[in-house]
Amino acid sequence: MSHIRNEDDDGIEDSLDELIYMSKYCPVHVSHIKVVYGKGEKRANEILRILDSARNRGNVVTALCMDLVSASFQSMKIVVSMYLFELR
Repeated sequence: MSHIRNEDDDGIEDSLDELIYMSKYCPVHVSHIKVVYGKGEKRANEILRILDSARNRGNVVTALCMDLVSASFQSMKIVVSMYLFELR
């Protein structure tokens, strides 16, 4: 389980890449995934596509979103909630 290094919009992809690299060797989990200063639902979907891509390559990558009501995180929460539901 990991709180990734950088959750800012301009750094999250590098942080996820680090974690996904580790998922070649063991299952990984992003704890409290979010994008600080993100650009809404479109950006949330881009981030989830990164996780999907890793999963499609056979890596075990999961994520959980904090239950926040702040408008800046709401899109990520909604999209991640739908993503987790689809995995069931």
